[in-house]
Amino acid sequence: MASYKKFVLLRIPQVVLTLVGLSILIFTLVRFIPSDPARTAIGPGASEEVYQEYREELRLDEPLHMQYIGFVQDIFNGSLGESTRTGNDVAVDIIEKLPATLELIALGFTVAVLLGIPFGIVAGLNKDRLPDHFSRFVALSGIAFPRFWLAITFQVVLVSWLGLFPLTGRISGAAPAHVTGFYTIDSLIAGNFDKFTDAVWHLILPATALGFSTFSQVTRLVRSEMIEISRADYIMTGRSQGIPEWMIAYKYMLKNAFSSTLTVLGFRIGGMLSGATFVELIFNIDGIGRYTLASIVRLDYNAIVGVVLVLGVTYLISSAIVDMLYGYLDPRIRLEA
Repeated sequence: MASYKKFVLLRIPQVVLTLVGLSILIFTLVRFIPSDPARTAIGPGASEEVYQEYREELRLDEPLHMQYIGFVQDIFNGSLGESTRTGNDVAVDIIEKLPATLELIALGFTVAVLLGIPFGIVAGLNKDRLPDHFSRFVALSGIAFPRFWLAITFQVVLVSWLGLFPLTGRISGAAPAHVTGFYTIDSLIAGNFDKFTDAVWHLILPATALGFSTFSQVTRLVRSEMIEISRADYIMTGRSQGIPEWMIAYKYMLKNAFSSTLTVLGFRIGGMLSGATFVELIFNIDGIGRYTLASIVRLDYNAIVGVVLVLGVTYLISSAIVDMLYGYLDPRIRLEA
């Protein structure tokens, strides 16, 4: 346990330094966009006096390093700057939009893991047989077809042709009373199970389109790990001693296979965050993806920096958690660290 605590303590400063580097990189790169955010925000018809006042308000008249220092100070004060598009603090906009995206990712990620691991196990234990062929076909389909194509296909087949699911949006009718911004959670808090069911029903298609590639990668990785581990000497010894196959698979093979899968899951969270934009557009979900795209179109510097920074922090934290779980499951990682 002492070695694990040391392992975790070593990871914390690494994450902090990475966050600092990420903030500097994002802030600097956005400032090199060949456009004037002040002029874009106030329009070409504004007077020079108004233009200069707005530049001062955005700190664009200051040197780049002073702009960054002011940006960091604002972060510690709970602000990410004012959005030139909405007029709100970017932090307020992100808090408002992020729950829709996280709700979508949470369901897609959960379903991908809960289905991908069993599919991979069955495929690995039945190598080159029918279950394996079927699992590989489904997994390769998820990798081959992009998210936006799956989303449109779902809408055409399952909505327009069969009428099984709602076309767009997060819920039918009025949203539940706002508590967390997550419609499923807010519906449960309000005790309205009809709205909860409706919110989940609206999530199924976009979450499936978003999480299908993650499901495919989890399936393929678990399958490969199960096949590789099944050839290990200790597995062969267990079989020769008459240990039941299900016990070998569950107690010895699955843990090792899942340890390797954890690394991929950490990266897939970041992939789902970036891939949510097109899914949100197609299903008309007012989440962080649509907000980011609109901010890029309007060259809203503060919003772009704020969103990318929040998504980067989310990605780094998820990767750090996965790294710590990996170190907990595999003592060799702790020793190497």
